[in-house]
Amino acid sequence: MTRVTVDMIDIGLAQCAELIERLPDGDFLWPIFERLEREREMLVSKTDKLAAARERITQRAQHQTGARS
Repeated sequence: MTRVTVDMIDIGLAQCAELIERLPDGDFLWPIFERLEREREMLVSKTDKLAAARERITQRAQHQTGARS
């Protein structure tokens, strides 16, 4: 299964924006554009949360190693 990345969503956003501007009736694509934006925000939020959790674990491990010395 292919994992969706922020880069993939950004490409989709750019393509959707281009179609909205280029097509005479492109406004029908706005819901798709907005959905892609929400999906991007959720993905970035998840990534940020995971990075913060990893950082806490790293800091805890460094603190425990320092306490043993």
